[in-house]
Amino acid sequence: MHLIYGECGCNASAAVRLYRERYPNAERHPDYRVFVHMYQSYSEGRLPHVPKSGGRPQTDYEDMFLDEVENDAGTSVRAIEMNTGVPKSIAQHNFKTTPIPSIPCATCAKTTTSGLLILNGIL
Repeated sequence: MHLIYGECGCNASAAVRLYRERYPNAERHPDYRVFVHMYQSYSEGRLPHVPKSGGRPQTDYEDMFLDEVENDAGTSVRAIEMNTGVPKSIAQHNFKTTPIPSIPCATCAKTTTSGLLILNGIL
């Protein structure tokens, strides 16, 4: 496509016509804007249809966070922020997304059953 666009002297409409002539059996033919955007992307030094990397760089705080929690399981999010520099929002996010395994407990089941019986007026 890029070669056809250059062959037509960077004229998008002529490139569309030439593309249709050369590839008549193509399922779909590109619009003139496809040629313009493709040329613009190449001129800017990037590939078309490849998303730009942008925004704030993401730092992997997980190891620092887990080490801090391992050292003191009762530590607060603010203490983690003070000790490691990991922002509170990141630390809270890790608390929310880290699943806590549920451990079945025979005593808990008995207590829950007894509590339900008391609530229902059976005991």
